[in-house]
Amino acid sequence: MTWLWSNLDLVAELMLVHLALSVPAIILSFVVSVPLGWLAHRYRWSRGVLLSLCGLLYAIPSLALFIALPAFTGLGLRSPVNLVIALTLYGIAVIVRTAADAFDAVDRDIRQSATAVGYSAAGRFWGSSSRSRVRSSCRGSGWSSSAP
Repeated sequence: MTWLWSNLDLVAELMLVHLALSVPAIILSFVVSVPLGWLAHRYRWSRGVLLSLCGLLYAIPSLALFIALPAFTGLGLRSPVNLVIALTLYGIAVIVRTAADAFDAVDRDIRQSATAVGYSAAGRFWGSSSRSRVRSSCRGSGWSSSAP
């Protein structure tokens, strides 16, 4: 424990480096994976192809990927951009399947109910489930002014 206190500045610096490398990869993985998961859900013929390709991404050994990426990107072997790309690819491999399963888990009746109350396709995608959860949790807590 004394090592930690005596090297707190090093730990903080390395934590910032870690965050600078991992947060962009997580955000990029999410931004790419959710639309791919929606495609796999919406177009059944693409589901097998997309999920198989994403599974193959996860099967690539990380050391081989780190060695091969500079040939594709033209950047140096130790470039942080290569690390962010590799982490993004591994994130996509995991999140696409999860997103496709999550879209499949939304019951047809719930989608029809959202359409019946006037949500557009974009509104159903972005807003209906989160608003419903907030409303139902507020009703249970007594924060809502409307009757249940």
